Amino acid sequence: MRSLLAVLVFAVLAASAGKAAAQSGIPSETYSSDSWPAQPIERTITLPAGMIELGADARGSFAKGNDEFNSQSDLYELAPSVSYGVSDALTIGLTQRTLIYDGYDDSVFGGSTEQQVDPQQLTPSATFRFLGDYDLGIKARLPMRLSDYFVVDLEVMVAGRVALADRRLALRFEAGLALRALTSGEDDSGYSRDTKPAPVGSLELAFRASDTVALGVRTGLYSEPLPGDDDVLVPFLVFVTANINPQLDLLVDAGFPDVANDGADTKQLTLGVRYRL
Repeated sequence: MRSLLAVLVFAVLAASAGKAAAQSGIPSETYSSDSWPAQPIERTITLPAGMIELGADARGSFAKGNDEFNSQSDLYELAPSVSYGVSDALTIGLTQRTLIYDGYDDSVFGGSTEQQVDPQQLTPSATFRFLGDYDLGIKARLPMRLSDYFVVDLEVMVAGRVALADRRLALRFEAGLALRALTSGEDDSGYSRDTKPAPVGSLELAFRASDTVALGVRTGLYSEPLPGDDDVLVPFLVFVTANINPQLDLLVDAGFPDVANDGADTKQLTLGVRYRL
């Protein structure tokens, strides 16, 4: 029930964002590398032609558990990325995620794990922006699992940015479907994955804290592609993005990776950097 409610709430918010974009969206400005805005909320959903952006995120998810009924381990993630503006309308990117599972001891059942390093995912992406009246486009991602078994998914979303309150606020959204496909082998538990389409998306509201700093909140939804698991995960994060100089941004977010399925016992912290060439 909570998963269904999460999907409905997100659908209403995404529909509202789309309606606002159609009525009062930010004009689809075209920037060059030299005129790229210092204020993050003013930036378009694609990079200027010829710009390269290098990124690196370090993320930790810290479980409250380790009591006699909960032996969850902490999870750490490293995610370097690179994006390139092929044109003002098209940006392509590549992100590599490596997960590090902290080990734990289970005092009740006697089980334990050692620290594990999993180069889990390589994700090419492409965002196409309609060079019209509004900052709207289509985004596609191709997450590829790289460990014991090889899996390719396809995510296709509508993406956009909307101006609010005389450009003091900006709403960014992505909403679409993930097409799950097991291309080789089985998952770690020996089951073939559920290939039904699953909802994916994100919703971000940010305000101009200064000429170079944006503060905001971010949520979204995605589904676990495992058989019999129809839970929709809904994160809730508070973030700050600061432009240090024309080439460099620093990013911090903190909150809960899932608030829909008793996931509020786990906290998440991300530190990131973006450098443009």
